[in-house]
Amino acid sequence: MNNKKRIYLEIESKRRELYSRIYFAIKAAKKNFSVVISKKSRLYENLKGNLQKGHVILKSASIGPEKTIKFLKKFDHKVYACDEEGALLINVLDTSERVTNNSVESLKNYFCWGKKEFLFIKNRKKKIKSKNIEITGNTRIELLKKKNLYIYKPQINKIKDQYKKFNLYLTSFHRYNSINDNISILKNNKLEVRNLFNKHNKKEIIKIRKRVIEIQKKNFEKTIEFFRSYENSELNIPLIIRPHPAENIQVYMDMIKNFKKIKICFDYSSTNAWILASEKVISCNCTAQVEAFIMNKPSINLMHYNDKHLELKEVLMCSINVKKNKEAINLLKLSNKEINKKINRKLILKKLNETFCNIKSNTCAVQNMINILSKNKNFIDYNKDKKTNWYYFYYFMIRNYLKSKIYNFLHSKKDMKRNSQKIDGIILEEVVDLIKQFSKKDFDKFIIKQLYPGVICVEKKTIR
Repeated sequence: MNNKKRIYLEIESKRRELYSRIYFAIKAAKKNFSVVISKKSRLYENLKGNLQKGHVILKSASIGPEKTIKFLKKFDHKVYACDEEGALLINVLDTSERVTNNSVESLKNYFCWGKKEFLFIKNRKKKIKSKNIEITGNTRIELLKKKNLYIYKPQINKIKDQYKKFNLYLTSFHRYNSINDNISILKNNKLEVRNLFNKHNKKEIIKIRKRVIEIQKKNFEKTIEFFRSYENSELNIPLIIRPHPAENIQVYMDMIKNFKKIKICFDYSSTNAWILASEKVISCNCTAQVEAFIMNKPSINLMHYNDKHLELKEVLMCSINVKKNKEAINLLKLSNKEINKKINRKLILKKLNETFCNIKSNTCAVQNMINILSKNKNFIDYNKDKKTNWYYFYYFMIRNYLKSKIYNFLHSKKDMKRNSQKIDGIILEEVVDLIKQFSKKDFDKFIIKQLYPGVICVEKKTIR
């Protein structure tokens, strides 16, 4: 019988989520938890009966996970959630679409990024009949703190060896330039089918979605002009475009094929490493600009067209905001020291505390969540993981291979492309390397094993 409580963490987008999962696993393992990290589909199929009962932390609490929560509870797991993509919110309605009443009321606890998200959830028209909403912060903020930036050093060195000095453009046009072709959906008036998350506010949500696509379209077209301006400018270092994982990358490939100064890079490396390796960051109304600010990297928000109802207030607060390509080019010519003088860093960090409760160095989101999990003492039957011998391991490998072939046969190329851009599976070796990189001298204190293909377990060694 395993005497360690188990925590399960799912991953959907490797480059955005793997580092935070590794960080969480190390912190929790040190507190004597057994932590399992896996791609969503692999995790769910094994939580049905193979894996021991445990605390499952989902990355979303929208309408999609409602069925997932039900089946996990059916197998006696305790289920929690946060909104992985809910760091920056526009209004109460935006939150009600992302975090549904049914999901939250079915959870053991819902973990908020900060007071802002907490109040947005509490102040919606249809009140949540639950007192299980906790302000804990999010692990992704832990990775932005100065004391933890050493974890990116190997990747930073690798990027700099290849590209030397460069400016970084992070695209954020995933509604307009989407792999799913939201434009066709919009033109055919089918957007409501894809975005019906909250029937009580159906018309307003559809209206907002259409407005988002329209404003992104305008900014996207102007951004293409910016790329041309950069190519023809006096700036002598390259601009690297790093597309959002949900965007159609081919559009950018076709656009810059004859450019000399502009390159595209899409890989599964952490975006934070790319930000830190760059000279300056430029984007349009993008969450990563706030992350850049927290890591003390200058950020330019080039937003040709804005809509006060769709602006991310934290992005405006943390960036130098411009509307013209010439203004952006002129800012890129300045030194980082000159740009930083334009921002009151201390005041902004103080304001960000409302959005991210763990932004201060002495507050840890992982510890806050572990404290809540530890209070749930009704976990009596830990049982053991089943079917973990070599025979079943190879059986699952073959089964997964066949399932992927069937999936590829039944689904469109767009579906396959979207999934491959988000995650290409989790490999034991990369988890081992990252834990070694994160934990430094403490690496020998951990046991890292693959229970099933792509299902990795991290534990602290038991001293006898």
